[in-house]
Amino acid sequence: MVQNLSMAPVTTSHRRPPFLALAVTAALLLGGCGSSGGDDAAPTTAAGASTTSSTTTTPGSSGTDGSGDDEPTSTTGPAVDDGGAVSLDDLEALMPDPSVIGPDYRSNSDVEEGYDDPGETDQAMTDACPEAASLTAEQDDADDVERLFETDDSREVNLRLDPTPSANLAPDRIDAIVEAINACDPVVLDQDGVGITMTLAAERDDSLGDHGVTMQMQATLTHPSFPAPLELSFRGRAFVVGSVAVTILTSDGIDEDAMAAVPGDFEQAERLAGQMESAVADLDWQ
Repeated sequence: MVQNLSMAPVTTSHRRPPFLALAVTAALLLGGCGSSGGDDAAPTTAAGASTTSSTTTTPGSSGTDGSGDDEPTSTTGPAVDDGGAVSLDDLEALMPDPSVIGPDYRSNSDVEEGYDDPGETDQAMTDACPEAASLTAEQDDADDVERLFETDDSREVNLRLDPTPSANLAPDRIDAIVEAINACDPVVLDQDGVGITMTLAAERDDSLGDHGVTMQMQATLTHPSFPAPLELSFRGRAFVVGSVAVTILTSDGIDEDAMAAVPGDFEQAERLAGQMESAVADLDWQ
């Protein structure tokens, strides 16, 4: 059950609280999704290997004219490096059981964002982080494998494996992205009467994979019905192993009765990151 931060009656749903939606938006700066648009946004592998998209043709498929001529049924497939391909099935097989994170976690693949106007959230990020917004590659809905692990008190661990890493994670681009994130002003937003102020900090971290980055966010939520401002923490880590990007986003939950933070499972998320590094590295790249 996810919190209704405006203190209206709580209902069972899979909607992220607004601060988590903001956190996910900010995490896109880390390259959590595939990239598109211009030469600067071309996918890049860790070793600088070229990436290509596959086109699949199904013999005898019917075209729009009913002629039965062969036509492509898919125009874009997983990135391929010079040593071989990593399929989405390969990455799906690496997704762990929720119990790896904790006994009270469940897996959820159907989550709606907890705000009605994503444009407002994006604008708040752009206003606070103009340099980062100008540097980061345009994000699209490229194929990846993603799993959200969550608890009843909205602690979350979001794991994403992407065979087409964003250009934001290119080794020669990370430092500029980190500098731009650290130059962000506080992100200020009002959602359903809940005032949200978030501060961001990022650091290059090559301790996992070939190269990577970590990000921390602190959110302060205020509302007349809250006994005190609610302080919530969020951490993100993204790194590249071969031609696969691993992104893990972790957040605090909320004790609704006390309106207090429930500490996120950050240590478990770090262990999961190490497990994913090993699992991806063990894939048959040839």
